[in-house]
Amino acid sequence: MSRLAVTIGGVRLKNPVIAASGEHLIDDAGILSAIRAGAGAVVMKSANESAPAQRQLLQAEYAALDHRWNRLDWSGDTAADATLLTRSGLSPLGFDDWLAQAVRMDLEARKHDCLLVGSVVMAGIEGAVERARALEAAGIRVFEFNIGTPMRARPPRARFRPSSRPSASRIWSAASPPRSISPSGSSCRARANA
Repeated sequence: MSRLAVTIGGVRLKNPVIAASGEHLIDDAGILSAIRAGAGAVVMKSANESAPAQRQLLQAEYAALDHRWNRLDWSGDTAADATLLTRSGLSPLGFDDWLAQAVRMDLEARKHDCLLVGSVVMAGIEGAVERARALEAAGIRVFEFNIGTPMRARPPRARFRPSSRPSASRIWSAASPPRSISPSGSSCRARANA
């Protein structure tokens, strides 16, 4: 495996396989499965302090489609080559429970030379700074902050503006572990926000 080792942003991974955040990485079993399968890094399902965001997953929509884009029944008998389309939400766990899970999973990841990555979607700048400090205090080695979600490139004025560079700067300086700031890739301003 040492021949597959890579360094990304100053962080060493045993291999370049990164299990991306998603529903398959909400519960312990899914996270452990990715760790034990040999991933170089596992990005937990994103979380934040917003109760409505935590309920978002309960309202998720899913569609299984065949190769001609016809909707299929989604069950244990769905064809293996079916495509699953979804727009889900954040982890349904409250932040404190999510952080406790991250600490547990990081202990297991370390046993397998795997990097567990905490992922936080911003609900507001003060909360994001608090989350950065909490992740650092908990010993999470790397974390990412998603400051712009693709579903809302232009949030209402009363809410945090994801494209705000000073906000990203405050998060960046709030904690010292390696971290990533992820602007929205679908925003018309993504390049300017990077």
